[in-house]
Order: sequence, then C-alpha cells, then structure tokens
Amino acid sequence: MAFSLGHKYFKKHAEMDMVNIDEIEAAMVEAFQSFILKLNQETLSSVIHALLKWANKTEVINMHKQIILYKALGSILHSLGEFAVPSLKLYMENTITTLKFLVDKF
Repeated sequence: MAFSLGHKYFKKHAEMDMVNIDEIEAAMVEAFQSFILKLNQETLSSVIHALLKWANKTEVINMHKQIILYKALGSILHSLGEFAVPSLKLYMENTITTLKFLVDKF
C-alpha cells in the first residue's frame, strides 16, 4: 500500500528533515483522496479494511502508522461526507483500540 512507503522512509531516515515527510504525506493523502472518489461502496470498504489491517498489523500499536491511517481516513470523510457513514463503525473500533493503548501507556 502506498502509505507504507512513507512509514518505511521514516524508519530509515528518522534523522532527516521532517519537512520532506510532511510534504510526501500531504501528497499521498491528496492522491488517496482522488483515488477514493472513483470507488464504489464495496471497493471502498475493501480499501478501508486493508488500510486498517495494515495499520494494526502488529500487536503493539504503531503510532506512525496510526497517524497515516487517520490522515487517510480524514481524507475519506472529507471527500465523501455522508457517503462514508457506513464505514464509521470501522473507524470507531480502531479509535477505541488506539485510545485504550494511549491511556494504558500514559
């Protein structure tokens, strides 16, 4: 998935200028936004499931992946508005899991 590229780059180049990462993430989210506008509901649901699966692949929550995930989900909500409502349950389940992790961590 395209969002893996930003994460892999960050892991290898954590010392580098973060401005570049922000620009790359913004471009990726913009491209993702354009992409999702072309999808039907069934395909969009599959893409969201794949994105959630990618972001939660490990047992410990990876906050870098969560940030990218929520940028992508935000772009879906922004682009599709009320058409994204059927997918809100998936967002909320992930949000609850992430918040529980953060509460336990701090």
